[in-house]
Amino acid sequence: MRQLETSYSINASKEYYHSLIGSNFQLATAEKPLLKKFRKAQYQRHIDSVMGLNWEEMDKLVDTLTDLVAEPEDFSSYSKRAEILVRKFEKVEKIGDKLAVLRTAFEKRLSPSQQVAVYRSAIAKVRGKLWIVHSHARDDLGTVDEENLESMIITKQVLYQCLKLARAAEEEQTSPARIDKKSTVFMFYLSMLLLRLEAARRGKIEYATLYKDLAATSPLTKNILVKEEEIGTIYDILGFVS
Repeated sequence: MRQLETSYSINASKEYYHSLIGSNFQLATAEKPLLKKFRKAQYQRHIDSVMGLNWEEMDKLVDTLTDLVAEPEDFSSYSKRAEILVRKFEKVEKIGDKLAVLRTAFEKRLSPSQQVAVYRSAIAKVRGKLWIVHSHARDDLGTVDEENLESMIITKQVLYQCLKLARAAEEEQTSPARIDKKSTVFMFYLSMLLLRLEAARRGKIEYATLYKDLAATSPLTKNILVKEEEIGTIYDILGFVS
């Protein structure tokens, strides 16, 4: 059963959508100056088609994407078929063909150093979107009823873990000449965890299952630290007053 709509659930769809696309198809986040610099402005129309949808279209697509991870299986199994999941993204109605073009362009038309520049920019943008998603969840925490309190607490924990995965991806990307494979693993888990979170909110998987997902990814980020200037926000995520 789908949960009651809240400020968090209504307003987060756009940020979810941008986070999911950005963590899987980095070129979709590229801005015009970067495309112009790389002489790849011909891809702007595909980016506009993917990222310029209205709220209703984004919400519908997020709903479709969550179907891809709604199977009752162990979270770790997704890492074994990452490529299959990306291909499924590319079959989603309305944007799939554009995503396929952007993925091919990223892999075949950009130099390794250009790929790194786009990838680093995408990580930063995904992190920014995650902060926004968290803010909507935080807005609802003070008014959530007892029945939904546990799910909201798990939601906050998952969002915090996604932020740590983004930080890990950023820290692992040290080379200016190539994309680090370990960094992409963190981004993939971030994407899958976000999808599973939204699948839980839409009643497609149980929050108990989502909590197991959280436990499965926690060892990956146990030593990841957050910058000092972010401490205030993290206190908010953990439910304390900073």
